[in-house]
Amino acid sequence: MATANGTESWLTLAHADLALNSGPVEFRDIHFGWTEGQWQVVTQSLDVASSTRTLLDSGFIPEQFINPTRSASPRGTISTLSIKGSLTDGSLPRVAMDFENLVIAEQSPLPGVKGLSGAITFDGGQGQLQVNSVDLELAIPTQFPEALQLGHVKGIIDFDLDGQQVTLRNGRVATDAGDFSAIGIITGTIPFSSSPLPSSPMPSGPLQPEATVAPQLNVVLGAKSAPISRALAFTPKTIDPDAYTWMQTSLGIGRARHVGFILRGGVRKQDFPLRSIQLSAFADLEAVTMLPGLPLARDLSGYISIDNGLVTFDVDSARVDDLGISGGLVQVGRDNDLTVLTAQASIVGSLPDAVAQVATIPYVPEPVSLALLNLSTDGDVQGFFDLSMPIKGAPKVPTISTKVDVEDGSASYAGISVGLDELNGEFTYEFPRGITSGELSASFRGQDIALNLDLDAINLGVESPGLSVATEVSLAPADVSALLNVPISEEIASGAAQFDIAFQAGQGAALRASSDLSGLAVLLPRPLRKVNEEATAFKVDLSLADTLSVDLQYAQSFAATFMRDRLQDWRASISLGEASMLGPVESLDPDVIQVTGDMQLLDLGEWWTTRAMLSSAGNDAFPTITWQDFSVDSLRLADNDLGAVSTSGRFQDGAIELTLDSDFVDMTADYSDIEGQLNLQIDALNLDSLPDFNADIDSVGSGLGSNSPWPTAAIGITSLIFKEQDLGSLSFAADITETDIALSDFSGVLDGVTMGPASHFLWSRGTASKTRATLDLSLANAAEVLTLLDAKSVVDFSSGTILGDLTWSGGPHQFDASKIMGDLTLELSSGSFLPVPSQATDPLRFIGIFNLAGLVQRSNVNQLFDPGLTFDRARGDFSLNLGQVQINEFAIRNGGGSLALGGSYLMVDDTIDAELAVTLPLVDNIPWVAALAGGLPIAAGAYLASKLFEDQMTRLSSGVYSVTGSVGAPEVKFVRVFDANVSSERAAVLGQDQSSEDSSASERR
Repeated sequence: MATANGTESWLTLAHADLALNSGPVEFRDIHFGWTEGQWQVVTQSLDVASSTRTLLDSGFIPEQFINPTRSASPRGTISTLSIKGSLTDGSLPRVAMDFENLVIAEQSPLPGVKGLSGAITFDGGQGQLQVNSVDLELAIPTQFPEALQLGHVKGIIDFDLDGQQVTLRNGRVATDAGDFSAIGIITGTIPFSSSPLPSSPMPSGPLQPEATVAPQLNVVLGAKSAPISRALAFTPKTIDPDAYTWMQTSLGIGRARHVGFILRGGVRKQDFPLRSIQLSAFADLEAVTMLPGLPLARDLSGYISIDNGLVTFDVDSARVDDLGISGGLVQVGRDNDLTVLTAQASIVGSLPDAVAQVATIPYVPEPVSLALLNLSTDGDVQGFFDLSMPIKGAPKVPTISTKVDVEDGSASYAGISVGLDELNGEFTYEFPRGITSGELSASFRGQDIALNLDLDAINLGVESPGLSVATEVSLAPADVSALLNVPISEEIASGAAQFDIAFQAGQGAALRASSDLSGLAVLLPRPLRKVNEEATAFKVDLSLADTLSVDLQYAQSFAATFMRDRLQDWRASISLGEASMLGPVESLDPDVIQVTGDMQLLDLGEWWTTRAMLSSAGNDAFPTITWQDFSVDSLRLADNDLGAVSTSGRFQDGAIELTLDSDFVDMTADYSDIEGQLNLQIDALNLDSLPDFNADIDSVGSGLGSNSPWPTAAIGITSLIFKEQDLGSLSFAADITETDIALSDFSGVLDGVTMGPASHFLWSRGTASKTRATLDLSLANAAEVLTLLDAKSVVDFSSGTILGDLTWSGGPHQFDASKIMGDLTLELSSGSFLPVPSQATDPLRFIGIFNLAGLVQRSNVNQLFDPGLTFDRARGDFSLNLGQVQINEFAIRNGGGSLALGGSYLMVDDTIDAELAVTLPLVDNIPWVAALAGGLPIAAGAYLASKLFEDQMTRLSSGVYSVTGSVGAPEVKFVRVFDANVSSERAAVLGQDQSSEDSSASERR
């Protein structure tokens, strides 16, 4: 339909189909109008996509707009469109358009939109955009990785359009997205190409880029409140890639208040140096992750801002677990070529929480972390935390400095059983080194001390140290026991000494305690013993790593090394005497102490008593102890020097086995607490080399109380050597108590003397010391017995016995014949007495007292007997009383008669007063009776008497002699003959003893 009205004409097409190069286009209800010099098109309900294609093919769109329009791929609906243009020139047409749900694809440098509704007018190079969108999305891929969800947006933006660019002016917008609302101002310049500026004041050159027209956008937004996710979404990724990434991954959940956002300048990547971005807001965040692995900060409140590439979070309050943060500052930005995270915070909380938080930071070196985790602490702290760490451009090694004020704290370290209380002061923690400085006051087991935390002040060999503590403290034995976790009885040490203590932790931990021990008495045996006033160097080094090791040095006489491995098996090596002899512990069996050394002096009694003290102090569970070739220059027993010895052995589970070699003895010993018996096997005991026992040994085993640690002993001697002669073997049992030493159960043969089981020795000690000896001895033949004395030179016999019960004052070592009391019986069989030779030794001369052969010779009746005074049996019965020997009877008999000696012997002057009775059967010995009486003149009378009194004379044919004077040269006198006064009882005994003899003995007349 066409109409005309004066100069104005209209053509209305109800429906039109056009075939364009880009495809068919359908128009409905389109109006074309003409006036003088102008044209006009009015239409409604246009599809934007098809209309755009129509315009692009119509030639109505200027050439510079064609490519941007085609790239924008606009879609949507145009409710009303009115376009006016000139028919006479090429000026821009006037446009008025209402549109709904317009979609424009993003293209550099133009942004993209979705859901845009509103109206646009343009006339004479100027226009206005009115926006009224319900659900608007804005996409600026060069700034934001995701489209901005703006919600309901209203706004008005004025713009100018010329052939080169679009200039946005006075843009005012308001948005309401439900979870936040904002208002903003927008201005900008959008060129249609990047052609050079027509008149650039900036010369071009190799160092200066050519000046071009760049798209620019100026946006100012403000919101009263918004989720922190919205603030993060409105943060351009071009502020700084690393800072942007940190914000997106670290700030977490929360809300922002009073949000302000400003973007000014270029929007293309190459134009970023010409762009400025600021964002600011008050933020309440649920959690912030400074860096992966760093403690999570919660409940943060503060002010966050972005100034181009610098992100700042001014924290008013926060908490890290149970640590409170009263203020802080977090920044992420560039420092030359590095992107750096810095954080400062004032911390308030408990010391355990502060230590735990620092220890669990993954950037903290493992040694420092282990050192901190092994600390057990308590108390309150205030501190200032300072962190700086590259997040790009360099290894992520943080620099951390934390100043901490401690109030009423406490601390202890794993593996050390004592700790510190009442900690007050300050220290500084610096990553990656650890606690680098500080001073604290503390209480150690009730003693006030000062702690120096200077990390560089000490060096204990710990790898990567992170904590050092140095102090001085007075320590008593109980304190050292608690420090080393080793029981120390007051019976071993007493008093107190000043110690220098140094502790260091890192890749493991180390503790050193050193002192001169002045004021501390060590009550161990020599050479370890010291008095309070004596200064003696002492040092102990304890190391805690994968293994626990302890090195101890005491003076020059004691050194020890202790090690416990990961399996909790421990080993130890101890050196006594020479520290250089300390052996390695790694090769030892688990739970074993190895002892080496070369001591100048060792007292057995002192060490045995020390063992009793250690047991009574609660150390009954002794470890296994071994020693090999342990040498002692002077082995002592109750102040008796036993000379030099070498020993090897093992103590395990209450049982001990050892060997001992010296100049006088080679022996082995074993003892078991279960059996309670000490077994000594002496392979060789050389009495020639036996030291002199000049000192009193009464104290051996005394003073031990009712629970004496001296066990019952079974002693065996395989070879007893005296005067280079092996005398034989001997075994016996020894029982030592507080009051007595008893030897019993004898067995063996020494120089032909067999010790019978009835033999027994008892030494009763104390102020009235006394020894009692019960003898049960059997003698071999004279050629084999007492060979050292050459007994056979004065007496010959086939066998014999000695029985007796003797006592004397003092100990066995105080044996003195003049102090002996008791009875002694001697019996000899089938032998003869021989005259004592002039060269006889003193023991043989003593035997000569009872050598009746000499007395017979002196009585001039030796011709009545066989040469050497043979006998079938000799028997002696003696009583000893303090130097006086009562010879009750010493009698011998052979087949032809008998001799009997009775009387007394005084040791003090070596004299004898006795009678010798010589008895012969008269009937059979008529020729000899005169000789017995002293001459032949009485022989006839004797013969007559024998005939008249034959029966009586057979029993009374005796001659009695007195024996007096010096034992060496006694005077023998004939006293009487046929003496009926001889004790009938004695004669009966003698007769009974002789009646059992073999009849062949009578042939020895």
